[in-house]
Amino acid sequence: MALRKGVDFLAFYDGDEFIGINYGACTDRLYFGLYIAIVKDKRSGGYGSQIIDMMRKRYSGKEYAFNIEVIDEKADNYEQRKKRLKLYERIGFHLTDYVIIDAGEPYSIMTDRETLDVAEYKKAVSKLSFGLVRPKIQKR
Repeated sequence: MALRKGVDFLAFYDGDEFIGINYGACTDRLYFGLYIAIVKDKRSGGYGSQIIDMMRKRYSGKEYAFNIEVIDEKADNYEQRKKRLKLYERIGFHLTDYVIIDAGEPYSIMTDRETLDVAEYKKAVSKLSFGLVRPKIQKR
């Protein structure tokens, strides 16, 4: 549920058991998944992949993009970042040539297409902030 057209805030359940949430925005050609959160004791159980698969079906035909932490060997959670990247690559996503700067931190942008539609990506990110944030995107 969301109160803005093209913006989703969805809860996911396995039967009656709460599993996690997804928050994102859709434009004419792109779905941007800002956030997926899985209940801690349900992680590594395939739920994140299932949610992404459901969202890809929900927005079939549209590019699907999201951000991940930059793979930085100096990061405290370097191994976790690598593990996430491998998961996303395994389910059909790849790193683009772009990063977004959010609160001074760079995040890599992933997509399920050959190249990122930067204009649509910017529209989706702006939609989540009601147009108040103009995303700063740069080539890696």
